[in-house]
Amino acid sequence: MAHSDNLYVHPLESSHSCLSEDLICRICHGGQSIDELLTPCRCRGTIALVHLKCLETWLKESNQSNCELCRHRYKIIREPQYSIPWSILVFLRHPGLHLKEIILDFMSFSIYTPSVVTSTYTLMLIFEALMKKNIITTGGLHSHIIAFSAVFGVAAIDFIYSSWLIMTMKKHVEAWREWYNAHSKIKVVLPKIKIKPHRKTTQR
Repeated sequence: MAHSDNLYVHPLESSHSCLSEDLICRICHGGQSIDELLTPCRCRGTIALVHLKCLETWLKESNQSNCELCRHRYKIIREPQYSIPWSILVFLRHPGLHLKEIILDFMSFSIYTPSVVTSTYTLMLIFEALMKKNIITTGGLHSHIIAFSAVFGVAAIDFIYSSWLIMTMKKHVEAWREWYNAHSKIKVVLPKIKIKPHRKTTQR
């Protein structure tokens, strides 16, 4: 058993009954003839065997950075296909299944924003008129209720709109981040010492 970078790499025991031709990658189920079989995580036995290219493809498609079995976190280098500004433009042009949500949220934004601005401006004019006429301090209960309603209305409308806008932006940013990671090349950095399985040696 070799130790490197806090990763224990377990080779198959020499007494294992399987020949190297019987060993397969747990992702593509191909053998040693396709590519070198490695044990890049803490899994043991035949389930630990993977081709490096298969592992990198799986990590890219699943948007994961951990082994799905032993939860070992791989050291990954991501090489983005696009720069961040350009990736946003490409994502908006080809959002895939996210297109419907973008259209609906854009329509909602086009309706909500003018409504919020108009409502806020109207309530502020009402409160300002009450202030100029000194009705708030000298008026009765009815005037105080109107003034309070105007201030509360402005705060409530702005809070609800801001909360909706933040949540909507967060949702789209997360969708873009998933798209951005999916369109990035992934390279798994292996430990300095990597041990590949070897075929059983027979005694003559």
